[in-house]
Amino acid sequence: MSDSFSRNPLFACALFFAGGICCAGALRARFFYACIPAVFFLTLAFLLLHRRHYFAVCILLVFFLLGCCFLSCALALPRHHIRNLPYAFRGDSPAVLKCRVISTPFMRGGKQAFLAQADFIEYRGSMRPCCGKMLIFANNHLPLLTGESLLCKGRLQRPFGYRRMGHGAPGKKRYASGAIAGVMRGAVIFKSGNAHPGVPAAFMRHVFFLRERLKERLGRHTSDVCAAVLSAMILGERSRLPQAINNMMIRTGTVHILVVSGFNVGIVCFLCMLALKILRIPRSLRTAAGCVLIVGYCLITGASSPVVRATVMAVVFLCSRLLTREADIYNACALAALAMLAVDPQELFDIGFQLSFASVLAIIWLYPRLRALIARFLPALPPLRYVTDMLLVSLAAWLGTAGLVAYHFGFFTPVAVAANLLVVPLASVITLAGFGLMISESFFPQLAVVFAPALELLVHLMLRVNAFFIRIPGAYIRLGNA
Repeated sequence: MSDSFSRNPLFACALFFAGGICCAGALRARFFYACIPAVFFLTLAFLLLHRRHYFAVCILLVFFLLGCCFLSCALALPRHHIRNLPYAFRGDSPAVLKCRVISTPFMRGGKQAFLAQADFIEYRGSMRPCCGKMLIFANNHLPLLTGESLLCKGRLQRPFGYRRMGHGAPGKKRYASGAIAGVMRGAVIFKSGNAHPGVPAAFMRHVFFLRERLKERLGRHTSDVCAAVLSAMILGERSRLPQAINNMMIRTGTVHILVVSGFNVGIVCFLCMLALKILRIPRSLRTAAGCVLIVGYCLITGASSPVVRATVMAVVFLCSRLLTREADIYNACALAALAMLAVDPQELFDIGFQLSFASVLAIIWLYPRLRALIARFLPALPPLRYVTDMLLVSLAAWLGTAGLVAYHFGFFTPVAVAANLLVVPLASVITLAGFGLMISESFFPQLAVVFAPALELLVHLMLRVNAFFIRIPGAYIRLGNA
């Protein structure tokens, strides 16, 4: 254990931290019972600093107990949290909430939906303080900005998949993990002023405004379907994506291309560093500017799990180049996981988090072993060798995520390896052309007419390829009642 700890210390710590989160969720561990042993083992680690084996064991146990502590704190709701108010979810009469908008509104089921932070709730004619993140479906449509204060009147419901910790561990449903405190349906909303939303809210308002402008530019010269696919692949905006396309790609195992991932972050990082190098910016300033720009892209795309992971890893690699040290990919991946789980331990139960890290770890660990296994059979011609490598990468990613896909979506997708062999290169070209369309719309509008028809053709071809694979007998196997 000490040898693996010395080679990849952050990776081992991240595994034990995640294990502590799982254990705390399953056993409903309290903060006090995990905190005292954590302090004890941390003290013991300092006393055994020169005993490498014992020190490694103590540090790993500290991270395991810290995972328990972090989840216990995340699940400990304050007294005035809306889930703890018995009168909040009464079904006999509508509730009145005063809240602040914290997300860009989107359309779902023909209604305007958005996330809001609850501040007050009406009870017996008076407004009482409360807290909790709410998902609100409004009957009337109003132009909303992040940070605006609203009065919402509608029926409150517990979120789908909700269950208390006493009835089992945090489940696979994101609502059940505590991210959403309640859902208000059929709400009538009124603006109640927007006095000084604060620096974070004002900053995020500009971020969301920029995101909407970029979405508008992607759809200016393309069809609705093409614009929806581009928005999902480049900006992480899936609200306009037809459900039929999403379901089709789930069944072929290619739904990951509709999620902003490390490839997108890599493109942004490469373009930024290339532009700054052409401008002869010094290396240190170039690295700092590159880090700021990819973090900005992460915020624009909604900071989903795959993007945050890729962003943290990109920042680590950029900083390692600045320090002239080679970054270890396992430790970089572990640092991203630790950072995300420290901010929100319940992220471990999120589907996107699990699939993102499972696919990356499968590729970096399993792909070299698969390649070594067939090294003597590799073709000599470079094009055939490249196709073989692509097939092995696809196989490694599929093997790493097949179990999670079957568990979460109820599908086993044997056709995924072959489908990804064709779809992933197409998706890469579409992503590059999509960035080209956004840049040309911003600086050279005349070039947009060149990118738009090419994107229409590529998106149509990608959907046709998916439709072909889904018609193959045995392409996907439905499990259980999925």
